[in-house]
Amino acid sequence: MKIVPVLPKFSPIWLGVILAGILSLIPFLAWAQNADEAWQAMNKKDYATAKLIFQQLAEKGDPDGEYGLGYLYWKGLGGAVDIAKAIDQFRLAAENGSINAKLKLGYAYFHGVGVPLDLAQAEYWYQQGADAGQAEGYNTVAFIWAIQDKNLPQALELVELALLNDPQEPEIKDTKGWILFQMKAYDQAFQFICLAVLAKPGDAELRVHLGDVYWELGLTQKAKQEW
Repeated sequence: MKIVPVLPKFSPIWLGVILAGILSLIPFLAWAQNADEAWQAMNKKDYATAKLIFQQLAEKGDPDGEYGLGYLYWKGLGGAVDIAKAIDQFRLAAENGSINAKLKLGYAYFHGVGVPLDLAQAEYWYQQGADAGQAEGYNTVAFIWAIQDKNLPQALELVELALLNDPQEPEIKDTKGWILFQMKAYDQAFQFICLAVLAKPGDAELRVHLGDVYWELGLTQKAKQEW
């Protein structure tokens, strides 16, 4: 004997109640999405989905959502570049504890992108990255001190920490070289700046640093070639 399943019968009123319940869950399902899903959507170039998720998270004060939304504005992904909105989102995320946002604010103040160039503010934000153990934070605080010719022994300690975190990064090698240059240890400076230039030969700033070292070593023609 074949058993035929009997589906329960619902009145139109009950069907309406069930449907309303399902629809009421949709916002909660959306809130359940996290920043990882947004980054996955970005990797697939689905910027609309990424922005929706980041916005939902940002509206809850989630620093990952605020940073992600700022990153979209910063890069102009899924829309026009909007540095002002990016900075606003990074600031919110930084205040809520995002290390990535603090580093982005440090970058903005160091280069004068969307905000006035301000080395004190750049140092402030990068220092928070350094406090969190980030190589970029260690390196840039050390470089800011080096270009201001201050705290050079402490700068050398910071750049060593940066190299432990990221030993192949040419900009960190350049920072160490520039600290040594400021300490007038030109032979040692030459070694590290050369390594940086070999790894990143098209970087104009690194080549200027190499020219400066050549000049101090008395190799004026080579210095002029680098400049």
